[in-house]
Amino acid sequence: MTDRTFEVPGGITAHVLRSTRETDGALFQVEIELAPKAKGPPPHVHIGQEESFTVTEGVLSVRSGREWLRLAAGETATVPSGTVHAFRNRTAEPTRMVTEMTPALVFEHMLRVQSESRVPPLLRIAAINHGPDASFFLAGLPIALQRPMWNVLAVIAKLARRDF
Repeated sequence: MTDRTFEVPGGITAHVLRSTRETDGALFQVEIELAPKAKGPPPHVHIGQEESFTVTEGVLSVRSGREWLRLAAGETATVPSGTVHAFRNRTAEPTRMVTEMTPALVFEHMLRVQSESRVPPLLRIAAINHGPDASFFLAGLPIALQRPMWNVLAVIAKLARRDF
């Protein structure tokens, strides 16, 4: 893998098209290849970020709110800030898409951290995603409970003196 191409657990290969640094934080754009039957991330929410998915090859299932959309090549779905979402490749063929996060915030950093571990590196993610600017939350658990959880994990990460 290279600085611009890396593997994320769950059958995801990411290739950076426009980095956070290259756009001064305005957006992060990445081409993602999902392996056949790849489940993608669990349902989650981004606060203060819009995420779009444009399929370039294959078929992608995108959850936006309570609805699942089936997107084919050339189709796009945009998930507004604060909307529960997820994506999957439910087919036996690979799926390619371009995903864009606007603004970038810490998304690229979190994606790269996930690529360095086969299990979710919670302390490293907390070191990035905590405090009043936290933007990533799992669906199903109130954000008001998750904020202090991320903050406590960030303190543990700092006490562990890990270089994140």
